[in-house]
Amino acid sequence: MPYHTHHTPTELKLKHAAEEWRTTFDSISDGIYLMDLGNRIIRVNRAFADMFKMEFQQLLGKHFSEIFQDRQGALQCAVHQKTLATSRPIVEDYFEPVLGIYIQEAASPIFDDRGEIIGTVNIIRDITEYKRSQAQALEVETLKQSNKVKIELLANVSHELRTPLTSIQGFLETLMETDVRWSKKQQLDILQSASREVDRLTFLIRDLLLISKLDSGTMVLQRNNYTISDIVESVKAVLVSLSSNHNLKIKIPADLPPIFVEQVRIAQVLTNLVENACKFSASGSRIIISAVLQGQAVIISVQDYGIGMSAEVVANLFNRFYQAKEVASGKTRGTGLGLSICKGIVEAHGGKIWAESSEGKGSKFSFSLPAAQSPPKR
Repeated sequence: MPYHTHHTPTELKLKHAAEEWRTTFDSISDGIYLMDLGNRIIRVNRAFADMFKMEFQQLLGKHFSEIFQDRQGALQCAVHQKTLATSRPIVEDYFEPVLGIYIQEAASPIFDDRGEIIGTVNIIRDITEYKRSQAQALEVETLKQSNKVKIELLANVSHELRTPLTSIQGFLETLMETDVRWSKKQQLDILQSASREVDRLTFLIRDLLLISKLDSGTMVLQRNNYTISDIVESVKAVLVSLSSNHNLKIKIPADLPPIFVEQVRIAQVLTNLVENACKFSASGSRIIISAVLQGQAVIISVQDYGIGMSAEVVANLFNRFYQAKEVASGKTRGTGLGLSICKGIVEAHGGKIWAESSEGKGSKFSFSLPAAQSPPKR
């Protein structure tokens, strides 16, 4: 007489529930595996086995290092170990080099009845397409921003070029009027005004060409070792002329190490900053050029005691064509490219530039340049 196993209704329900769980477990499209404290796989679903092109028997009960060997299994094992160490769920993205896909892994601790960790349950998902679409979206956004900057640049350039050209045209039309007789002095005044606008136009075109070189990385620096004192001395006459209505002070220690730079370009930065300080400070006020050694960098500063700036202005200072309200309103003139060029030149030398200011208390512009390792070439 054959032996029949009789199951109670409860046992049948449990068996049915277990079968349903296994079916559900294996039907999930994400890879799932359970791992114990000894880094051994105790359960996987079909998606996990398919993802790594393996059979169940190759996986169950095996140590991670046995299974993955040359498959960088340490990546998955690291997520497992972090979960064990923190007793908290961990989610990480990483690139699986053998399969050539990006994986997102979510690991959660498994606790026993006493609340102690006995392993982890891990879900892995192929997120390669998501990563690609994310990269494409970033590329599109970058392109949009780039186009926006170009459009704004062209609009600003058109405006800046049109202003002096309109002035020059007006001066010439004035001279060509046939029903008016101009004295020699009046003619000279008109021509001098036109000449100033031509100079302004020339400076703007020069600055735009320099900006273009800085952007494209085609500006070749003719560098050598110079001290800050050397550079200040090379443009001292210009600095004195610019600050003729101010009290210019130069405080540079004699023992500062040299910097490896193109002298003309750093002199241009210094001149621009002093000119800027003169524009925004009262006649007779102090302007101080100073320098200090800080770690492996020489910090050069130009400080004024003028009108100062708000935090909003400071945040936008080095943007192209940005002009503080005093310039924009016509109280002082400028193209809005000077500080942007300073930033480009300093960064091309491996340095940084920044400003500190508060309204009514003046401003301090500083830039850092790496100190050279050998004495300056004389």
